Amino acid sequence: MKPARGVTILEDAIAERQAAEDRAGGLSRLAIPNGESLLAYLVLALQQSSAADHGFIGWIRDIANNGSCPINTATDSSRVMQVCHERGGGSV
Repeated sequence: MKPARGVTILEDAIAERQAAEDRAGGLSRLAIPNGESLLAYLVLALQQSSAADHGFIGWIRDIANNGSCPINTATDSSRVMQVCHERGGGSV
């Protein structure tokens, strides 16, 4: 897959999650026990997932621009997590 296609797929996923987050605001919180808390966790999960995808988009662009992954993912997992966090993706 070409990097541009990967970016497009992730951007589409981000847009879908944003739409789900927008719809979640209109859901009844009374329909299920602990609905307020569950809805808050759902929205948080959607936000964190989108943030991670933004980090992956940055990574894809780095690879496309540099021709290879700038991090040895087999031996440097702490650096992978640091880069993901720097790009707004939180944790891996």
